[in-house]
Amino acid sequence: MDGSICRKHNCHLCCLETEMELTGSDIKRLENGGYRGFYRESETIRTLINRDGRCFFLDGDNLCSVYKLRPMGCRSYPLVMDLETYEGVLDELCPHAEEFVVDPEDMIALHTIIGELEVRR
Repeated sequence: MDGSICRKHNCHLCCLETEMELTGSDIKRLENGGYRGFYRESETIRTLINRDGRCFFLDGDNLCSVYKLRPMGCRSYPLVMDLETYEGVLDELCPHAEEFVVDPEDMIALHTIIGELEVRR
């Protein structure tokens, strides 16, 4: 999805108290970029850590410090999977969701992410 909408509104709401799940490829990409200690792991999921209620990678200017390496879930947000219908929907918690345009490639990316996350479970 296009991050320019977030930047236009100086919005980083989705980076506060994040529960972003990470795929194995997300972790590998970020670790290859030199980052460590940015996630917590349970038996079935790995999630980004929050520091003082903010995403581990949200800098002092409220920008993503790893934008080019950011997790796939961050790249696709506000497109999320509705767990009842298993369809991609725009997250109602995003205050600017109506400005995003979802194209078929976004849906393919979302299904790829879900597939990678499901393998772990």
